[in-house]
Amino acid sequence: MKDTFYIELRGHFILQRGVVIMNSHISKYFLVSLVCIALAFTFCLTNPVAAQEEQQFNILTIRKAAVKAGKWPEVIQFSKEVGAYWQSKNFEGVKGRVYFEVLGDIDKIYWITEWKDLATLERHNGQVMADPAYHAILNKGAGLFIEGSVHDTVLRLPR
Repeated sequence: MKDTFYIELRGHFILQRGVVIMNSHISKYFLVSLVCIALAFTFCLTNPVAAQEEQQFNILTIRKAAVKAGKWPEVIQFSKEVGAYWQSKNFEGVKGRVYFEVLGDIDKIYWITEWKDLATLERHNGQVMADPAYHAILNKGAGLFIEGSVHDTVLRLPR
């Protein structure tokens, strides 16, 4: 774990190189915020190529949902199936990831996708929504999330 932090999903401590370094909720949030900001800032300064690559993705979509109690194993499997479907399409101009909230409301899952532009978003969403196989995968998610908790956000980089 060379110079990296591991945050236990439902725990109350942060480990660095296997040693507990903090056990306070307030100071934990503060430290994690500072570490994230510092790492992001350092990465942008030391890796200008990666920063340039990020610029080609102008649209960001975020889908957030609250997971029903006891449904995490099914949600993880469901997320893997949805991700595998999208990967199998080899869409150009799309990058997606799944995140789980580890601090704050730990019952939240996020699907975050970067798109080249709005046309790419519309084209690929249209293709998958017309595919009955995709609908079959989506139906497996029924009953996994708290009703009314799904929230979508679409963001665009300023020009």
